[in-house]
Amino acid sequence: MYQEKILITSSGVLIGFFCTKLYDLYKNYRDKRNLKRCLLEEIHLVRQYLLDTRSIYENKLERKVDYHCGDYPRQLEFPIYKYHYADICLSLSYTQRASYQIIYSIVTELNDFYPVFFRKNCNDDNCENVCFSKLSSSYISLREAIYWIDNHISHYRQPINKEQIGQDIDELRKEVFEYLENIGDSNL
Repeated sequence: MYQEKILITSSGVLIGFFCTKLYDLYKNYRDKRNLKRCLLEEIHLVRQYLLDTRSIYENKLERKVDYHCGDYPRQLEFPIYKYHYADICLSLSYTQRASYQIIYSIVTELNDFYPVFFRKNCNDDNCENVCFSKLSSSYISLREAIYWIDNHISHYRQPINKEQIGQDIDELRKEVFEYLENIGDSNL
């Protein structure tokens, strides 16, 4: 009788322990899956924002005046990446991690460019050409960020294929340089 009570108590403790561990594993899996989904949704929002920013850039590049007046892009925040990326980065593949880092480094570069360029008037004698050149360089980065996001969304499991990406980036740069040449950039 005494051994039976010990056996029942021990069994209850072990079953409780295993159930708790299983629940913790499931909860951890579910949380990481939700964070991955939220990170991908954030990428979609960044893409839409960059497409809107592209329209602003193209409008300013084509008009070649009023670079510092009118609409300008706002800095973009990405809270899921900023606060939760470290929680899930080990559960992502190498190519996914590399792709996220490339995307967010370009977006951070663009964020750093906005206040420097759009909020300060140019005091250079050759302001139109200097501003056009700076905006053109940033436009190239913007288009590359959009490409990386589209690539990440299309090939979520393995977003980086070096051969294909190298070829695609070369084609994108060629397209962008042709666009810039057509609107009159002689500095590139």
